[in-house]
Amino acid sequence: GFGGREYLINLQSNQRAYLLLSASPPLSLISSPRLLSSLLLVRRRRTRRRRRPTRRSRRRFFARSQPYGSEDDRPQPNKNIWYTPTATKIATPVPRASRDALIVPPIEAGLVQATGVLDRAGNYVAQGALWRRERALTLPPAMPSDTPKALEGTWLWGGPLWLHFGHFLAESTPRLWALDAHESELSGILFTPKRPRNAGLIKRWQWKFFEELAPGLPVKIATEPMRVERLIVPGQGFGLGAISSGTPEFRAFMAGRFGATVPASGPEKLYISRSKFEFRKGSLVGEEALERHLEAQGYEVFHPQEHDIATQIARYKAASHIIAAEGSAIHLAAMVMGPAQKLAIIVRRRSSATDYIEAHLKAFAGVTALSVDALIRNWMPKGERKARHAVGEIDFPALQDALLIGGFLAPSPEIWENFSPADVSALLGDNFTEA
Repeated sequence: GFGGREYLINLQSNQRAYLLLSASPPLSLISSPRLLSSLLLVRRRRTRRRRRPTRRSRRRFFARSQPYGSEDDRPQPNKNIWYTPTATKIATPVPRASRDALIVPPIEAGLVQATGVLDRAGNYVAQGALWRRERALTLPPAMPSDTPKALEGTWLWGGPLWLHFGHFLAESTPRLWALDAHESELSGILFTPKRPRNAGLIKRWQWKFFEELAPGLPVKIATEPMRVERLIVPGQGFGLGAISSGTPEFRAFMAGRFGATVPASGPEKLYISRSKFEFRKGSLVGEEALERHLEAQGYEVFHPQEHDIATQIARYKAASHIIAAEGSAIHLAAMVMGPAQKLAIIVRRRSSATDYIEAHLKAFAGVTALSVDALIRNWMPKGERKARHAVGEIDFPALQDALLIGGFLAPSPEIWENFSPADVSALLGDNFTEA
């Protein structure tokens, strides 16, 4: 028996995703002899309380990574964001106003770029840097040789503007929390392009996103060096890594503004699909078959890229049960869901990205996601190395069992079947290789 204790149920012993039961499950749900024989029940170990990092350990980490300048000018708490791998809190920085600040856009494409804010004297404003995990993606740029263009007014520093949906949500919005205190004095929000070739491009869905947060406020992209009359530089309040839970100020800002005027509208059961994306952009093998199984269980198949931001918000607010192929759309759902809702993530690649999504859901929506890793193997487009483009081949029976136990499916005589190797080859074609 389960004895009322907490257990981790691992569908396959070499996988990372677990289903947590805090009490005895209804054994009637575990109707499959295959499932009973394959489940590995492990009594949950009591976690040791993590020790508070000592000043010495914080000092050593800071000296190594130097996230905000040299150790000598390390900011005091609440003056900047700085954290260690063992820190439990992230201090929200107070916005810094800089007169005659110089905005330097990137010259070359790349993950890490020399771009950002210089003050009047030419010193790098480290508070304006973009961080991912413990790595700065923006480094101090050189002083431009040409005379910069003048930009009058008071502007809010937004950082790099990503056109990729998920990275836009996680890494182009984290400074907007300062709108709560400064919106009335702003001339607009100022970004630099993440990729120089995109210049001043802002996609239609991005405009709609900004309208949800600050209707009518101009958004500008600095495609050349600009000298700004007055620039407000907030610290990073959200992102990828330890900061995926966001700062309290950023969470409060999003909860109070984003989607606040959009009423819930849609079905109770929703499946967020990736089947209409180009296969090379990351998907699940045979996702259309999964959609048919879920439709039989009363789920609406939802393709968010076909709908405007308001419709996406309405759907995510309305659904009591959401199942989603792991991807960027869940970041948007996390910004508007509530603790009474349930969400299951179908893992399509083994990546830290799933951890960040889980942290986002928990901190912003109070939702503990059920992450189901039923991967048999991953496939990658030939010549592609980016993990986000992985295509996952899943174990359909194991996925069905996990969703059933998790409360996302009703008991059914239908058994989901796996694809044969020949079917997988036919679906993938000749342009994929096993990862």
